[in-house]
Amino acid sequence: MYIFLYTTGVYRVDAYAYSAEGTGSCPLDEESDFAVWASHPAENCVLASFLAGILSEQEVFIIMKKRSQTLYPHPFSLSYWKDAATECKSPRSLAYAAFLCALAIVIEKFNIPLSPYLQISLSFFAVALCSMLTGPVLAVACGVIVDLIGAIGSPYPFFFGYTLTAILTAVVYALFLYRGKVTYFRVLWAEILINFVINAFLGSFWRVVLYHGAFWVYFSLAMAKNLVLLAPEAFVLCAFLRVMTPPLKQIGILPAETEVKYGKGSLIFALVSAVLGGILVALLAVYYPQVKEFLTEAFS
Repeated sequence: MYIFLYTTGVYRVDAYAYSAEGTGSCPLDEESDFAVWASHPAENCVLASFLAGILSEQEVFIIMKKRSQTLYPHPFSLSYWKDAATECKSPRSLAYAAFLCALAIVIEKFNIPLSPYLQISLSFFAVALCSMLTGPVLAVACGVIVDLIGAIGSPYPFFFGYTLTAILTAVVYALFLYRGKVTYFRVLWAEILINFVINAFLGSFWRVVLYHGAFWVYFSLAMAKNLVLLAPEAFVLCAFLRVMTPPLKQIGILPAETEVKYGKGSLIFALVSAVLGGILVALLAVYYPQVKEFLTEAFS
């Protein structure tokens, strides 16, 4: 008698079977859609122990759909995009995406005000983690959902440009974080594209469309804000992903070889940059009106 259960692991709980791959001990070993992932003692798996205790002298298999565990050095690979597209069909990935989108929407409602003119949003933690888990294809849908639902109850009018901004932000995070060995400088490059190209340049263009005014005034202010936030954001995001990676690997959400690391040099650079960035953020929060007035006069 066989019992087949879809779950996060693939184990055979009888003591004599350690791996079915290539041994013929698993009747589904040659099936392309199934694979045995690892052996697992019955006492370490509550569900398997329960089943094995009831079904004595029976073979109990916990089997899951075969899922790629490949890491890629860059996204310029057909296999990379096939794996990313597969995430859209995975109920597990869809569940993670839904949870993290909801978390990003909630966090977005509680921005940190540094001054009446400057505030910081921490929703990028949830967006980056969602992109890291689900890939660039599903990230497009996540960006749309976060912006559309987040716009409900917002004091600001809905504008499609900001939806595009949310989509691009999620996709950039995914291209740098999904199925890769993440380093501090990889996170930093993602933040450079997001802060300067998407937030500063594209965001300034949207402000001109909505409120008119001089593009270079908006752009200069946005560049100043995103420049001083760049290093602190990259550092705390890298530290956050490093903390989250081991438990996510342990429960099978991330591939086993996934790692987030930074060497001593990059750690020192990150710490110094974060401290200097924090000081500049404080100064910008205090003198923001004067900076805005100066830039307005300079470009008028």
